Amino acid sequence: MATFKENFYNNIMPKIYGIGAAVVILGAMFKILDWQGANIMIGVGLTTEAIIFFLSAFEPAHKEIIGKKFIQVKVQAILLKILLPSSLIKCLRKQTLAQS
Repeated sequence: MATFKENFYNNIMPKIYGIGAAVVILGAMFKILDWQGANIMIGVGLTTEAIIFFLSAFEPAHKEIIGKKFIQVKVQAILLKILLPSSLIKCLRKQTLAQS
């Protein structure tokens, strides 16, 4: 049986994150569109987010199992960050030379 803390951080907090983000986005939309109540909406949303960040500071550390698949994906992501920009540069150089 899950403890209250585990239940709170695993089930309830993700819902609170979503609700807080939704209120902030609505507040921003109200501000951008210059609708009435924009100041209240953005204030409520940012306050909600501040409370969420405060609560998340006490979230217990996650126990993660690192398997071969995780490592493989991580290595692929690192390689894409390194190789993709250099290959794009080579491709752009080829196109520039071909046009000249």
